[in-house]
Amino acid sequence: GIMGICFAGGLGLSVSTRPSLEDHIAYVFTFGAHADIDRTMEYLVTGTLPDGTKLQAHPYGQIILLRQFCDQIVPKEDVVLMRECLLDLLYGGDKVYPEKVKRLSETSQSYYNMATEWHTDELGKVLAPFVKKFSSPAALSPIRQPSPSFPVYALHGSVDNVVPPSE
Repeated sequence: GIMGICFAGGLGLSVSTRPSLEDHIAYVFTFGAHADIDRTMEYLVTGTLPDGTKLQAHPYGQIILLRQFCDQIVPKEDVVLMRECLLDLLYGGDKVYPEKVKRLSETSQSYYNMATEWHTDELGKVLAPFVKKFSSPAALSPIRQPSPSFPVYALHGSVDNVVPPSE
């Protein structure tokens, strides 16, 4: 069996349907997994669910997107350091080094602060143009894979604001 939480749950389900794994997977259990990575990324920058309702996106997902698109958003001389600072933030508050963050330009510090201060609407607007023009490989989305021939057990919170419950 394969078990995965959050994005790893969706990726595990995607991988499990590969023809080379046929007859090798008994089940997949996911907790808070995505079905479509592009739709999830769209939610993370807008806070809007497919039915039009709003659920404030958690900055965790936006931090991941900011790391991904960092080279297109922050000044070139800040890219490496910004990615380090964001990774420190993802590892947890005790891993954040303020002296490192202070070495970033004012522009980069403003994006970093948007994430740490939960200004998700504001940071979402910065990230949205990059998410809109990005198209992920089909292999990253379980919904774009063949239907599995084994049981799938999915559990998802009704107010999950990293991978929305609509997934």
